[in-house]
Amino acid sequence: MPFKIVAVAAGPISSTLQFSATISAPIQVKVTSEVSGIAVSLRDDEGQYVRRGQTLVRLDDREGRLLLREAQLAVDRSVADSVRTTHQRRHCWRFG
Repeated sequence: MPFKIVAVAAGPISSTLQFSATISAPIQVKVTSEVSGIAVSLRDDEGQYVRRGQTLVRLDDREGRLLLREAQLAVDRSVADSVRTTHQRRHCWRFG
């Protein structure tokens, strides 16, 4: 069978091949959230490596912040009530 020898040179690709395939990652992990909420930002570089603990989704935290503030105010009120009650009891014992 005759063959032709040619020099290798850079140039346009004159033919292409297309194949169908199914690929899968060698390692799969389950990604879960510790809390539920509305996503306000999503890491959009699909296919990139990620590290444990890396933020992938940022959730809307306005409701959580509001609940935290309300809880802090409730603690502050409770402490103030306790101080007031203690002061009143001491005052009554002195002048009772």
